[in-house]
Amino acid sequence: LAGTTALDRMVRCSCAAGHKAYWHSAWGGLPDAACLEALDPYLGKVHHSFRRAPVPCTTVVGTLTPEWAARLVFYVFAASVVLFGLKAVGVSEKIAIGAIFALVALLAVCSLANIRNPLPLAAGTVNQALAYFGMAMFAFSAFFSVPQAAAGLGGDGAKIRKAVFLGILNNFVLILVITICALLASDEVTEVAMIGWSRGIGSWAELVGSVFTILAMLTTYWSISLALADIVAEQLHWGRAACWLVATAPSLLMTFLGLGGFLEFMRLAGGLIAILIALLVVPAYRKCRREPGESLLGRWGGTGMQIVIAAAYVLMAVGNVVTV
Repeated sequence: LAGTTALDRMVRCSCAAGHKAYWHSAWGGLPDAACLEALDPYLGKVHHSFRRAPVPCTTVVGTLTPEWAARLVFYVFAASVVLFGLKAVGVSEKIAIGAIFALVALLAVCSLANIRNPLPLAAGTVNQALAYFGMAMFAFSAFFSVPQAAAGLGGDGAKIRKAVFLGILNNFVLILVITICALLASDEVTEVAMIGWSRGIGSWAELVGSVFTILAMLTTYWSISLALADIVAEQLHWGRAACWLVATAPSLLMTFLGLGGFLEFMRLAGGLIAILIALLVVPAYRKCRREPGESLLGRWGGTGMQIVIAAAYVLMAVGNVVTV
């Protein structure tokens, strides 16, 4: 947390050093190295690792690094919105998406005046097509927020269909514009398209791209965490605070344990979600159609469409694990 990673700079607490390692100032630190080695050779190594005298627990040994401060601030801000529930997430998503479109429009206009590469029209490899399809399907998957949208719209089928369509349309426009502009204006291929795209325009655009990336991660985090909190509440009947903690704490834990970056997590999550959806969505939909009331898909929800949906999610799962 304080940026200290070298062993010779590590600070030990005098309390633990005293009652666990027999450190005492009266004999100048630890017992003699020869004495410890006579008990066990490993204890001799422990003796040599105490290169600095331990300090009281009230001693300040460092300050939070800017990187960790940014991570914690991001978590607190993102998680606090989820804590306040559906309305807070809805308002925050609306503001964030408006800002995202404004930033993308600004960069897109600048890209047209700063074209560096011809648009590649040659066909790519099968793995590249699958990988792109997998990420696009993950972006188009609006099921995270559909239950919340249904609750917020009072179960009105027409309004729910409109909300889902507009959500998917927003994602389609963003994917199309960012992909084309990144190919035209990037100096280099980067793991995150926005980085290469904004870097190719200029230093000011890199700042704009960073803001876009943060907002994009926030909107994804809000929808997934709110959906998970609602699932926990429905299944376990816990209070709001407990459900919120279950939904948001894993992301903070992953940050502390260093279990991978956001992109690795998104690809893994996309593959796992695709497998679950491919197995569950069609049986769940068929069960829903047997219940009273009109289906959201209407006449478009036949057997053929169900097969297409299941196949699309299977391909999405493959696309999230192939090597490109």
